[in-house]
Amino acid sequence: MDPSGTKQKASFCAEITDQDRVDFSNISGDLNPLHNSQSYAKEYGFQKPVLHGAFLCGLVSKMAGMYLPGEECLLHSIKINFTKPVQTPIKVSISAKIIFKGFVEFS
Repeated sequence: MDPSGTKQKASFCAEITDQDRVDFSNISGDLNPLHNSQSYAKEYGFQKPVLHGAFLCGLVSKMAGMYLPGEECLLHSIKINFTKPVQTPIKVSISAKIIFKGFVEFS
């Protein structure tokens, strides 16, 4: 948390493994074979199973609650566009900047 309110940007990296993807499937109950089956994913044009978009939303939540704006944050809404599939294992970088009070842009 930044008690001075001066922090304007933040970023962190996350390594997401195949096991993280499988665990998320089991925890969420979304057992769609696109997320869990290599052969099914290949049948639909993907080299490997696709990570759940909700997993990535969780990383946005981590940014908001732990980095920017920080511990006093309560998300009211998220608008997110998935521009390409994410496949594990992968290392992702989550970045955010304050655009104006109450509005944070993530990338």
